[in-house]
Amino acid sequence: MIGISELDDLISQQLRRCDLVQCALVNKGWHKAVVHHLWGDLTDLNGSLQRDAFSQMIMEDYQQQQQESPPSVSFSTLSKYGLWIKKIPSHNEFLSYLRYQTADNQPAKLELLRHFLRRCTFAMVRCLPLVESDLESVELLQTIAELYLPRTLDLRIETPRGGRPIEYWMLKHLLTRCSSNLESLTLDIALVYTEDKKKGWEGEYKEESEPRWLLKDLKLLRCNVHRERGDFWPWLGSRCRRLKALEVCEIGIGAVNLAREMLEHMQDLTEIHLGWNTKRHGVLQDRDVAALLCSSHKGWKIVKLRSGVNIQSTSKAVLLQLPTLEEMVIDGDTGVDENDVVRILSSCPKLRSLIIIEDGNGSPLDLPAPIFIDQDGDTGRLKAWACEQSLQVIQVHITNIPRPDLDDPWRSLNETYWGQGREIQKRVYERLARFTKLEVLRLGHLFDDADDDGELPGDQYDGLEMTLDSGLHLLAGLKGIRELDVSCLRTGIRVADVEWMSNHWPGLCKIKGLEYYKVNEEAVEWLQKHCPSIRLEF
Repeated sequence: MIGISELDDLISQQLRRCDLVQCALVNKGWHKAVVHHLWGDLTDLNGSLQRDAFSQMIMEDYQQQQQESPPSVSFSTLSKYGLWIKKIPSHNEFLSYLRYQTADNQPAKLELLRHFLRRCTFAMVRCLPLVESDLESVELLQTIAELYLPRTLDLRIETPRGGRPIEYWMLKHLLTRCSSNLESLTLDIALVYTEDKKKGWEGEYKEESEPRWLLKDLKLLRCNVHRERGDFWPWLGSRCRRLKALEVCEIGIGAVNLAREMLEHMQDLTEIHLGWNTKRHGVLQDRDVAALLCSSHKGWKIVKLRSGVNIQSTSKAVLLQLPTLEEMVIDGDTGVDENDVVRILSSCPKLRSLIIIEDGNGSPLDLPAPIFIDQDGDTGRLKAWACEQSLQVIQVHITNIPRPDLDDPWRSLNETYWGQGREIQKRVYERLARFTKLEVLRLGHLFDDADDDGELPGDQYDGLEMTLDSGLHLLAGLKGIRELDVSCLRTGIRVADVEWMSNHWPGLCKIKGLEYYKVNEEAVEWLQKHCPSIRLEF
C-alpha cells in the first residue's frame, strides 16, 4: 500500500478478494488500509473455501452468543468486522452460502441468517427478488419482512402468470416494512383482496407509523388487481411522492386510477416507459396510454414506448404535444408512424435524443427519405424543426433512396430520372446538417443471421452512401460527432471518405458496421493504420 488513503482505496477496489486477504496479512498498516474493502461487500463470495469460511464464522459467533456462562473476553471474527459489512446478497443466495446442519442441536440456516442480520446493522442489500416460493413460507417471509426489507434498496416481487395471486394485506404488510432507503420497486403480480390473514402474521403498521419512501423508480410490469376496491392505487400513490421514473406494462383496468394518483401525488415524475417489449403479454390500449401521458405535473422529459402499446388518435394527440420532451425511444411496432416521428422532431424544442429500435416483433419503423427531408411544397426549402439546436443523438432508419451504384435492381430502387438518388441524398444530408449539436449518428439497424449465400436479410440497399460524392461534405459543420453507426447499410465508404471524417469530425471515436463489406476494406485498413484511436465495431 502507498499510505495515501485515496490511492490505497483505488488500488483495493481493483483487487480480488483473495488478493485483499494477502494484503491484509502483510502488516498492521496494510491490514488497516484494506480491511473495509475485504469485508465491505459479501455479494461476491466465490468458491467453496470462501463460503465455508463464511458459514463457519457465523456459526462460531452464534455459538459464542448462546453460551450459558458469561461470554469470553475474546471477540469473534464477526463481532470484530461485522460493522464493516455494507453489502449482502439476497436471502436465497445467502442461505446457499451456509452449510447444511445435520446435528439435532445445530441451528437451522434461517436462524443463522437472522443472527447474522441482527449482528450486521449497517449491511444493505442492493436487490431483493421475492418469488412465489418465498411468499408461501410464513417463517421465511417474516424474517425477510423484519430484517431484510428495511435494508433493501431495490425490491422486486413476482408471481407467475396463472399462479395464485398475492393477497393485498400481504403485499401491504411487506411494503410497509421497507424503509426510506428503498429506491426502486418492481411489481410483476396479480393482486386480490381477501380478509383472512395467515396464522402467525403480526398486525399491519398503523398508517401514521409507516416510513415514507424516497422511492425514485417504480416498475409496474404486471399489476392486475382482481375485485378492485379502489384503495390500492391511493395507498401506493401516496407513498411515491419522490418518484422520478415510472414503467407501466400491464395494469388491467387500473390505468385511470393510476393516472389520478400520478396527478395528485407523483409531482416530480418526468420519465415514463410504457408497454412490454412484445405484444404477447398484453397491450396498453389507446385511452390508457393517453390517460398516463396526460398525468405529469412538470411535463415528460423521457418517454419510451415499446411494442406492448397501442398508440392511436387519442394518445397521439397527447404524444405530439410534449414541449418538455428531451428523450424519445420507440422500440418496435407501437402504432407511431413516420409522419408522427417528423412531427415530434419538428415540435419539441428540447429534444436531445431520438432512438428508434427494431425489436423484431413487428414491422420496423422506417423513415422514407422524402418524409424525413420535410421540404416546403411551394418553395422547396426545408421546413424548420424545433430540435435543430438541441438534438445530440439520432438513431433512425432512412429509406427509399435509389442507389444505382449498387447495380442490384432486385434489391435497390430504380431512379425515375438520372441523378435522382444523389439529389435525394443531398437533401437528407442538408437535413442532418441542421442538427448542429449532433454527437451520435446511427443510421444502421439490427439484422438476422446470414443466409446460405452470406447475405444478411436485414441489409439495406436504399439508404445513404455516406460518401463525398453523394454529399457527405455537407456534414462538415457537425464538429461534435463522436459515433457513427452504419451497420447493415450498403455504403460506398472508401479511404477518401474516412480521411475526410477524421479531419472534419475531430471527436470521432467510434465507427460501427463499416468493416463487414468488401467495398469498405481499404477504408478499414486506413483507419487502423492512421487513426487507431477510432474504435471499429461490427
